[in-house]
Amino acid sequence: MKPSAFVLAFFAALVAAVDAPERAQGRSRTALLFGPLSSVHASALWLRYHAVLHAGDEERAYALARRALRADPGNAEGWTYLAYHYVFGRGSRTQTSSAEARRHWIEAGLDVLAEGRRQPGLDPRTRTELAFAEALYARTVAADAPWPGARAALLARADAALREGESRATGAGSAPGRIPRAAPR
Repeated sequence: MKPSAFVLAFFAALVAAVDAPERAQGRSRTALLFGPLSSVHASALWLRYHAVLHAGDEERAYALARRALRADPGNAEGWTYLAYHYVFGRGSRTQTSSAEARRHWIEAGLDVLAEGRRQPGLDPRTRTELAFAEALYARTVAADAPWPGARAALLARADAALREGESRATGAGSAPGRIPRAAPR
């Protein structure tokens, strides 16, 4: 057997030996195989994402971003970064003139944050951070939303994300103290 085939067979056996519950929790093979080093792999994917995005190949860039998120799903910065790009980059008037296309990108960005919150085994603080980011992004674009009924829908989504974030932040030891409410108007 060639050494390269042996190494490949070894890693394939190692991946197959990983516990099924870990795989059921949604962790990628990279994360399972490399553990803490998977965040280094994700960082390399984010660098490739930037290069490919700036070269103009958006579909390939977004695929790299998804791979990076799967490699390190506990990194809130990845989720918020991709969502920010969708909502404030692609969903902006300067990038997209069509109201329907703007709606697509804004909702896609908010969905990225919601998907991040649903990751199994996610640290409660990270889940709370993603909920607050979703609320912030939704409230920010609500005033200038490009489709009928968007303001009310986005504000409702923001309120739901805030409620979830607050309940997680004040729940069973996930964060010290209580998150202060805004002053009444």
